[in-house]
Amino acid sequence: MKSIVFCGVRGGTGTTSTMAAIGQALHALDEKVLMIDLAPSNLLNLHFGGSPTETKGWARALVDGRPWHEAATELQPGLHVLPFGLLNQTERLRAPQLPRLLWQSDAARMAALRAQYSVVLFDLPSTEVTNSSVMLRSDLQIVTTEADPASCALLAKLPPDKRRHYLITRYDPVSRVQRDIRLLWQSRLGPNLLPQVMHRDASMVEALCSKAPVGRYRPESLAAQDAQHIAAWCQSRLRSLE
Repeated sequence: MKSIVFCGVRGGTGTTSTMAAIGQALHALDEKVLMIDLAPSNLLNLHFGGSPTETKGWARALVDGRPWHEAATELQPGLHVLPFGLLNQTERLRAPQLPRLLWQSDAARMAALRAQYSVVLFDLPSTEVTNSSVMLRSDLQIVTTEADPASCALLAKLPPDKRRHYLITRYDPVSRVQRDIRLLWQSRLGPNLLPQVMHRDASMVEALCSKAPVGRYRPESLAAQDAQHIAAWCQSRLRSLE
């Protein structure tokens, strides 16, 4: 089993919707995929028919002392999502420590996961981009970023890490600023910048309104095609690590 962590360089870069699309696309490439939401905002489940008021999730289960794996939802055979769950304000103060408890809670269940899935995707909050143990344990790190001045400033502050790869989201090729920033990053980041971008596409917003990943909502859309290309890149990259 291989793991991919998705994390935004800041909030609002479309990390969750991008991961949902790529997870669906990896499943279409015959991977057995589990998507785990590590963000207390609990938004990943919304891309797969979940309700914003639904409390079920692995963090909710841990806080309540229940088996966390029972919170997983089967979307299709070989494709599952494990929501974070809803916590109150006091409980959310514990959120940064909960992933560690997740790994330590049931070694037998973790071993079963490794046998059941070929790829596990983690949606990590942007606040954890540099100091998360999940990042350190992952086989592939993908940091989502928009090609804008704010993201430029934040990327410059990140410590260098050869394992980290950067994915430009909401890219508009008509924008001269975005084209220039992409060229700058191609020069500075080299192979750590994914060759494929996620283009700005209204289908991404419409897909969330329909509670579906963009590849299921509108498979012919530009965003869905982008997700397919990125999924193929991820699959190739993970296989090179075997």
